[in-house]
Amino acid sequence: MIIKARTVPRIILELEALLRRISKDHPKIPQIERELLKRRAGYKGELQVDYFLSLLPEEDFSIFCDLNLALKKRFQIDTLLASRNFLLVIESKNISGKIRIDPKTDQMIRTYREIEEGFNNPILQAKRQHLQLKNWLSKNKFPPVSVEYLAVVSNHTTLLDTSHTDPQVFKKLILAESLLEKIEKLQSKYQNPSLTKVRLHSLEETLLKDHQLPHNDILKKFDISKDCIIKGVQCPDCQCFSMSRISASWLCPHCKKRSKTSHEQAILDYFLLINTSITNRQCRDFLCTGSSDVVNYLFKKMNLLSEGKGKGKNYFPSECQNKIPAYNSLNLPTL
Repeated sequence: MIIKARTVPRIILELEALLRRISKDHPKIPQIERELLKRRAGYKGELQVDYFLSLLPEEDFSIFCDLNLALKKRFQIDTLLASRNFLLVIESKNISGKIRIDPKTDQMIRTYREIEEGFNNPILQAKRQHLQLKNWLSKNKFPPVSVEYLAVVSNHTTLLDTSHTDPQVFKKLILAESLLEKIEKLQSKYQNPSLTKVRLHSLEETLLKDHQLPHNDILKKFDISKDCIIKGVQCPDCQCFSMSRISASWLCPHCKKRSKTSHEQAILDYFLLINTSITNRQCRDFLCTGSSDVVNYLFKKMNLLSEGKGKGKNYFPSECQNKIPAYNSLNLPTL
């Protein structure tokens, strides 16, 4: 059973919003585009792993996607498979070419188009998350339960170089097509329940309660000033940022497109790039519109959460709005 479904990672939405709202000749654009391609590839790989997990019997397993849990520092798990008998941490990798694990350095080496590159070892990443999860279970007073980990390569065209890698590595590094078989072996290994049904339900609730959406200061990451962010409501057709509020809708002066909802993307862009909350005045400044009554109406139509009163009243996106994928006007290639 899927307890926590996978959604578009916030970092992808932030990168898309950033590329929309900086000038097309900004020197950081190539760097941002590379990061976005990498993140999209990772998300695609996670979805491919999710497909195989969806074939498992719902009554036997609980599935948690994109968990962000707290210890001294928060840690992230791509996928957690939970049962009464064992837990399984899954680190997903979507990578092309031929890969091997160097036995001397523990580094993953990828050969692609005759070029060698070094990557973080996904087995060590999964092992680290597995250790953090065990500490998290202890911190939250759960009884001892077996915790396993796997690094799963989702790209079916990837070749695992067995000639230059210790065979023991492939007990923890597998292709996605082998995942169900590996889980069957774990079921045979762990036949006695460590958790009661009540304890498993308590674990599910505690995982959901402790999870938090990650927050990235995307402008700081790329050393981009807020002054570089283009204000205004973007036309969904011609992409210009000069739509005006006329007769209860937004009008583009260039292509004459009319829209009643284009402000929604602009406000979500503000939440993704500038701040996690917004006031009426800040919204008027960002949308380039002068009416506080209009902005209050737009907030109400978007069902934003609010806190405070008067001019200091702050508005926040609901949890579902944090997960809304931005429309992709970037036309970037995919990996």
